[in-house]
Amino acid sequence: MFLTMNEEDNKNEYRLKNEWYNKCRYKYIDLGEFGGNELFVIEGDSLIFKFIYDPKTDFLDFGQTISGGQFLSLIYLFENFLKKLKEREYVFHIAFFDVHKSLWNNRPKLRIARDIIIDHLKSNTKMLVYEFKNWWTEEWKEYLINRQPSFILTGDGSTEHLGIKEIDNYDDDEPSISGIATKNSLKLTIVLRAFMFFSLHHMDTPIALLPAMEFRDSHAYAYVVERGINSNNEVQEMLNVILNLVMKAFEIYDEKSKWLKGPIENFELTSSSKDLLTSQECSYVWSNGGKRIALILLSLTGVLCNNNDIPDFQYLAKIFLLHVIFLDYLPLKLRTAKPVSNGNTIETFLQNFYAYSAKIHMSEIFLQTTQNLKNNLYDFVDTQLFASLIQCQYDDVLNFNDLPNEIKQQFDTCWNLLNRFCEYNGLNSLDIDYVENLKEKFQIEKIEINSGSSVRNEDAKLLPFKHEFFEEYFEDMNLKIPEDSSVKIDEGQYGLIGNVYYDDTTHWHSTKPIITSKSESYFNKNKNSSERTGYQKFTRYLERYAASLNGTQGYYTQNIIVKKSIEKPPVKKKSACATKRKDKIKQDKLQNSLEHSEKYLALEEILKVKNIKEQINLLDNKLEKKDKITHQFTMFRGQFKKLEILMKLWAEHCKTSNVKNDWMIPINILHQVFYIVPNFSKYLNDKRMEDLIEVLNRLKFNNCKDNLLKNVKVSKENEENNENLPSFDFNLPEDSIDLSIEISDARFQMLYAGHLMDRNTNSIGDPRVPFKPDEWQVKVLDLIDKNESALICCPTSSGKTFISFYAMEKILRESDDGILVYVAPTKALVNQVTAEIYGRFRKNYKHGNKTTWGVYTREYRENHEKCQILVTVPQMLEILILSPQRISWSRNIKRIIFDEVHMIGIDGEEHYDHLLLLSKTTPILALSATIGNPEAFHKWMAKSKETHGPPMRLIKSTKRFSDLQQYVYLPRFPLTSTSKSTINLREQKEQSNNLLPINPLSSLSMVILKEHGLPSDMTLVPSQCIQLWDVMKKHMGNNSPNEFNKLDPDEYFKDIGYIVKDDADRYEQELKKAFTNYARDESYSKTIKSTIEELGSEVKNRFAELESTADGLDVYGDEFLNVGILPLLRELSAQDKLPAILFHFNREGCVELALHILEQLELGEKKRRSDDPKYQAIKKDATYQKENHEKEIRRKRDLKTKGNTIQNDYYLEIEEHDSDFTFISCKNHVGTEEFERIIEPARKKLGNNSKLLMALKRGIGVHHSGLSKKYLSAVEILFRRRHLRVVIATGSLALGINMPCKTVVFVGDSHFLTALQYRQMSGRSGRRGFDPIGHVIFFGITLTKIKRLLVSELPNLSGHFPLTTTLVLRSFNLLNQCKAIDENYNYAKDIIKGLFGKSFFCLGKEYLSEQIKHHLRFSIEYLMRENLLDQNGNVINLSAMASHLYYVEPSNFAFSVLFKHGVFHKICSKLKTNSSQEKDKVTNELTIILSYLFSRVKLRKTSRNQGKNSKYPSKVILPPLPEDVNHILKSHNERVLNIYTDYVITFAKNNSSKLGPDDTLPSSLIKIPLNSMDQTSLKRDPLISKLESMATSFVARSPFSAMCSSFGDTFVNLEDLTNHTHSEIFLDFHSIPFIKTDGNINAYICDFFSHGQERALVEANGLRFNEVKQDLCDFRLILLTLVSSLQIRIKELSKKSELEENLMEEEKLVFKGFEMVLSRFNEKYSKTWKRK
Repeated sequence: MFLTMNEEDNKNEYRLKNEWYNKCRYKYIDLGEFGGNELFVIEGDSLIFKFIYDPKTDFLDFGQTISGGQFLSLIYLFENFLKKLKEREYVFHIAFFDVHKSLWNNRPKLRIARDIIIDHLKSNTKMLVYEFKNWWTEEWKEYLINRQPSFILTGDGSTEHLGIKEIDNYDDDEPSISGIATKNSLKLTIVLRAFMFFSLHHMDTPIALLPAMEFRDSHAYAYVVERGINSNNEVQEMLNVILNLVMKAFEIYDEKSKWLKGPIENFELTSSSKDLLTSQECSYVWSNGGKRIALILLSLTGVLCNNNDIPDFQYLAKIFLLHVIFLDYLPLKLRTAKPVSNGNTIETFLQNFYAYSAKIHMSEIFLQTTQNLKNNLYDFVDTQLFASLIQCQYDDVLNFNDLPNEIKQQFDTCWNLLNRFCEYNGLNSLDIDYVENLKEKFQIEKIEINSGSSVRNEDAKLLPFKHEFFEEYFEDMNLKIPEDSSVKIDEGQYGLIGNVYYDDTTHWHSTKPIITSKSESYFNKNKNSSERTGYQKFTRYLERYAASLNGTQGYYTQNIIVKKSIEKPPVKKKSACATKRKDKIKQDKLQNSLEHSEKYLALEEILKVKNIKEQINLLDNKLEKKDKITHQFTMFRGQFKKLEILMKLWAEHCKTSNVKNDWMIPINILHQVFYIVPNFSKYLNDKRMEDLIEVLNRLKFNNCKDNLLKNVKVSKENEENNENLPSFDFNLPEDSIDLSIEISDARFQMLYAGHLMDRNTNSIGDPRVPFKPDEWQVKVLDLIDKNESALICCPTSSGKTFISFYAMEKILRESDDGILVYVAPTKALVNQVTAEIYGRFRKNYKHGNKTTWGVYTREYRENHEKCQILVTVPQMLEILILSPQRISWSRNIKRIIFDEVHMIGIDGEEHYDHLLLLSKTTPILALSATIGNPEAFHKWMAKSKETHGPPMRLIKSTKRFSDLQQYVYLPRFPLTSTSKSTINLREQKEQSNNLLPINPLSSLSMVILKEHGLPSDMTLVPSQCIQLWDVMKKHMGNNSPNEFNKLDPDEYFKDIGYIVKDDADRYEQELKKAFTNYARDESYSKTIKSTIEELGSEVKNRFAELESTADGLDVYGDEFLNVGILPLLRELSAQDKLPAILFHFNREGCVELALHILEQLELGEKKRRSDDPKYQAIKKDATYQKENHEKEIRRKRDLKTKGNTIQNDYYLEIEEHDSDFTFISCKNHVGTEEFERIIEPARKKLGNNSKLLMALKRGIGVHHSGLSKKYLSAVEILFRRRHLRVVIATGSLALGINMPCKTVVFVGDSHFLTALQYRQMSGRSGRRGFDPIGHVIFFGITLTKIKRLLVSELPNLSGHFPLTTTLVLRSFNLLNQCKAIDENYNYAKDIIKGLFGKSFFCLGKEYLSEQIKHHLRFSIEYLMRENLLDQNGNVINLSAMASHLYYVEPSNFAFSVLFKHGVFHKICSKLKTNSSQEKDKVTNELTIILSYLFSRVKLRKTSRNQGKNSKYPSKVILPPLPEDVNHILKSHNERVLNIYTDYVITFAKNNSSKLGPDDTLPSSLIKIPLNSMDQTSLKRDPLISKLESMATSFVARSPFSAMCSSFGDTFVNLEDLTNHTHSEIFLDFHSIPFIKTDGNINAYICDFFSHGQERALVEANGLRFNEVKQDLCDFRLILLTLVSSLQIRIKELSKKSELEENLMEEEKLVFKGFEMVLSRFNEKYSKTWKRK
């Protein structure tokens, strides 16, 4: 029965494509940043699709039968893509699904190509290739579970971006589409979208898209789609429908039956042929020719035997067989003949050949026969070489009897064998008479090549160039290129004649001078009132902020007066009498100290309190005051009394509780005993020791007791020394009370006291700091003192921060001139560090105009020219260092601190690369907690400093002070009503079990564990160690190995007794090692598998329960987050896990969650109060009093009466929030007056009725970079003060912000929740000095994603390509303007040499150093030809504007080109009429062009119907550029292509011997050809000479590309140039000033100018809410730069007396036009964010 798609099927197909896929939210991101170094999967057929369905990009036109894509070229492209991934240290597998064969069954050539690729990858590379029946099979699901890939890299089956029409635009009987596809094969591409759907929504695996994927220096970028916002219950229900649709599509659209039929399908080798396959004759041929010759001979047998009526086939078969033999001998350069047109007979022959090849390759007999043969199918056939040999035969050059000996011998053997196969299969003879008319039938016609490019083929020439520094730098290059002053310079066409020179003396976004000519004192005296007020406000803000930080670091007091140390005089030796007097004074002081201490302790008063817990609290408060209790004996007595009270409390608990469960009491008792012993040993006597032993005995801490008896001996001297001290009693509870803990003390400590165990960080006393630093910290202090450099890699909360302040103090003490620069990655961190510096350091300077602190960001700059410690962000420091006006300042930099230096690997953070190169002579400290490859990073940094700078050390520590415990929040429905359950549940002990702890080991799969072991930073808390041992023991049974039994905690800790954290850590390491070893031991692997399953069973079951009982909610969607957020916070409050930071990756979502919590609290409070008669009565009375009071005020008009205050306060008290409906702690709340003072700046900004301020009053804050700075400061201060206990934040709090909390919650999933971000954010919890353990909670995130995060490794850092054209331009500016002063010039030369040195990107690629010099020279050539640099290296014309817009390259150069060609002058000339209509028209035209150039957001080409959203006024896709603008940009691109083509050709010619022939496949490393012939005989051979004459010559192009394109060194476009050059020539597309004018560009900027609706930009244009404002702010910054640059340009032009008046008028009109655009933007922006 013939199946067709019915109406329901078509509807479902539409739903899949348009209602799901086209509406998917995606993000174009760095795959390395997203997936880290974790495994991902490449869907293999999608990669084949990428190359075969795109004949234009790589010239691999498989649609052409003769001149189409070569198999070797396809293999090369495939391998080269994989090599690029490997070079970036990505880890991946390749998966093929048998069902996807149908995608290629429309053509046998495509089907055999797929099979060859898979066979080659498996046989000849180390790539891990997996084949699965389909993607809904259990085998594939099991693979995903075991391998846990971070994402799947796949195609979506789209062809619109390739110029292939929509499917419905083709006729059903149209045989071929673009020579490759058919209508049915295009219909089948739906299976790739279905695969994406299944992977996302059923297997919870993110998708990265191959279409539009690109490589940029050491990164790879692609569109990524995650389950998150792209899923809901309706989508989940589509799963079965989609699967049914796909299976039906396979059945209907598969076209194998169209070619695998008739003679081809029925072709079978005879029994004689099968016997021949295993004969010695065949074995000899197979051994030489491998799988290829076997497949060729069998395929030709089928072609010839089933087409014996076509004699032409026998003629062609002989030449075809010869060409196959030649493949192993001919160099690639001889296989680059120009393409030929298809002849009907040749085409039919090849089509038959491919059909038989596909049939035979999949046959069982072929697989069996060739399974042990070498696989050389990668170079299956070369149809262009085949055609060339046909032409040689026609030209009488080919003589089968006069071939090179080795080739002739192989050919004759194979031809004879083919004869025998044909004979055994019914064809009698292959004898061919070479008649003249047969040759005439096969004359080959060449196809004329049109590369579509105007690239010259003549030799390269350069403009003359003279510059002292660069001539010296290029001295060893030996370019061998003639200089020619006649080389054309593109000067522009709008009429301006002559160059305009400029000095970089103004700020980039305004026309203010960088450095004023007036003195600083004059400037301060004449500072206007607004500037002075702003400065005063900022310093007040710093004071408040610093006060909130005071003490939070735990290292220094707030104020430090910095002064130079004074040398102390030598101490004189004292006499005996003086010593006695001194001893007497000392004794008197001690006695006095004892009396005062005893009086302050006042134990008798404490014991009068009846509540035992209150007694402990009072005693603890007293004992904390070490400045009050100055005598150690009183402290000893107090600690003993605390132990006695704790025993009393435990006894009461044991008497009154049915089950002993308040384990904190015995934990405190145990800690108290072992605190007393080492700290007060001189006061211990036998009686006190007996008391301590008895305490341990009563609780049955037997191991601890034995350890204490064994290791602690009381000194007899103690009795004598302490005889004058007062005695005290120690009373234990009566013996009848059972105080035992009922489990071994080892288990008890590990299960319940792990987070409180004593920590040993190898701390040692150091006079340089007022505390005991850790061992690694001492090393850092030492190298700071030696002015050395260091990379410091230590976990969060380990104490990196104080090091920075020590370095700052050193700089301040040394002189008044030295400068330290602190580089922070975010504005929030800049604010914090600035405030802390302000609070820590005070210094009196001998001369004025100096200060300790300064800040320099885009938004705010203060004291940056006169400070000793500057806090800034990397972009701004780069600007400062490269500014000629700041060169003297730069020379005074004595040290740079790079905080969060791992940001160097993040997209857009190439400034770190530049700064590390610029600072090669300056000592640095580079700090990070999250570097995956610290050794490699340090190696590069050390190498960059080994010649010029101080030594570079690596300091590493892996010990985190506070443990982290992970949980998942899985509530049970129905959830408790807000009005029925309050916030502060802890006292009621109403804790649910919705917070489930996760053992990280449960996230592992056996496959990963066996192959890779445990992640290097995966840790277990002590209780998880016990859990692991117990479960392993359970599954091992009684036959567990002795080595494992030694890890029984009772056995392991038996002789240790009191366990400290180091003991627990050693146990953890040994247990994890055993766990891994047993996993790799086949006899125990099942045990480990069962252990992993049991460790994760509860969490897995609860996830399933939640998904099935969640009242129809998508438990990973936003609605569930709203429903579950308040119950989660209740539970955190109940379990004393607040304060907490809740990380949510959507700015709008953060605010919505906070306001939702606020609303629920208000509703709950209102409901309780409405049901409370007592409250209603009090409120009624208060309201009555208030009304009377207001009447009295109106009558007397006196606001200062006593009654006013009392009555007002009374009413306010009634209106205060119910403490059960806030998250404010009674203990730590900030008073009303102080609270109002803290939030007052934010109130002025946000208004009195701001919901965000109302949330602050209930202990809830929001933090993201889009909020007001004043509000954020209030949040940070109140959180540190513990007034706020809930803050919902984006990643703005992930990087180093000092906001210590107990708990971090990940609320919902996001692209941004990566391995790196997970570690950064989770590190915020459990900060050192605050909480002994940090809690990490997952909420609304799938179990798959949680496991992925827990098992992920830290990502490795990678660098950026060091050169950009704008950076070269800025370097000239610095060098030229520093020439006047030798010291400045020498310093400038040093830092520029460093800048052009070996970047981190070049590590391991040392061959790039020479290429970078060539790249630099041709970048200079580009600048000169574009008239931005003259031939003496002076920056001219629009170079200032281009330099100031360095961060948007190459758009800055595109703007420059349009400007000099008069595009903007032409548009703005309409302003002469001064009509409003023309003004609007000009603004719109300018906006469209600017939208194309700047802040571009690419759109996927998913559908030609994608565009305007009917719900919103956005156009979504930018309209095409005007033709004249497009033409100018294309002409510029041609010039760029011309210059950089010269670069690669020149480099290739000059380094040909070093580069070699480029004849090796990139991943398999197979050299082509495999065999070589005698070169002398080859030169004499007429056939070889003929082939050489037919080949295209080239030096720079890759021969694997030349085989297809035949363009030689003529490159079609920049993509061709950067992708298809010699493999040893590196040229990154994004390092070239080239701007693409094609593709879909998001019209969000134009749309914003049109409607100004933020919501429309999110919903219609697809921007993320948390990015809209920032994207528009960035665009505004560009507008400011353009306007200020144009204004300065007019000023400079006005100095040119020869300038015609009309030209000056045109310039002013352009300036006016851009001012109008800026004005309109500001108007729209201020309206949109008026209250935000």
